[in-house]
Amino acid sequence: MVEDLKFDKSKDLIIINNWSGTVASGGTRDLLVGDGYKVACFGANTYDEIVGMVSSISQLCGGDSNNVVERMTQAKTEVQEMAASKSGEAAPKAMYVSEYKGDLRIYNSGITVSMIELAGGVNIGDNGETNVYHNQNASYIIQNEPDVIFLDGNYPETAEYFQDEVLNTRSIKVVKLEKDWNSTTPQVTDGLLNISESLYNPYASDEDRIDDDAIMIFVGVIAAFIAAGLALFLIRRH
Repeated sequence: MVEDLKFDKSKDLIIINNWSGTVASGGTRDLLVGDGYKVACFGANTYDEIVGMVSSISQLCGGDSNNVVERMTQAKTEVQEMAASKSGEAAPKAMYVSEYKGDLRIYNSGITVSMIELAGGVNIGDNGETNVYHNQNASYIIQNEPDVIFLDGNYPETAEYFQDEVLNTRSIKVVKLEKDWNSTTPQVTDGLLNISESLYNPYASDEDRIDDDAIMIFVGVIAAFIAAGLALFLIRRH
C-alpha cells in the first residue's frame, strides 16, 4: 500500500488490538514502529471499555462518534433501569458458555460477562479463579441451575441442539448470541439489549416462543380493527 501510494507513513495510522503478543517487546507493534509506521493499540474486556475504545478510535480517525457512543450509553442506561425495576425479585442467574475442541468453557470474566452483570444478572459460572474461563462438563452447568445460558456465537450448532444434545433438557433457557456481540465493536450494544431481554422474559427456547408470537400477531390484527394506533404500538414494541 505504501508503494502504491495508498498509505502515507508520515500521517496515516495503523490501529491494532493490544493482545499480549502484539504489545510485547519485539512484537507486532515494535516491528511496525521500527519500520516507520504510526501505531495505536486498543483492547477492551468490558462493555464500558468498548465504549471508551470506540470514542478514542473515532477521535484518532477524525470522525464523529457522538451518535454511536450516545446509543451505547443509552443502552446501558436502559438495561440498568430494567434491572432496577426488578430489584424486588431474585436476580436472574446466567452463564456464558463456549466450546473448544469438545470442551465446554465457562467464563469468569470478559465482555459478555460484563454485559450480564450490567443487565442485573448474576454470573454463576464464575468459579473465583483469575482465569478468564474454566473447562467443565454439562453436569456442572445443570447442577448450578442457571436461568439462562448465553452461548458463544461461534458455536457451530443451534441453541436447541445445545439443549437437546449437550444438556439433554429444555428446562434451561439457552440463547445463542451473534458473533460480534462478544467483540470490541459497537454491535455489542445490540448484544447488551438482547441479553437484558433474555434475562427477564420467560421463554425457555426459540421453539417455545413460536406459539406465543402467533398469538400476539392475532391479537394485533384484532386490535387493528379497534384502535390502529394502539395495535401499531403493541406490534412494534413486541
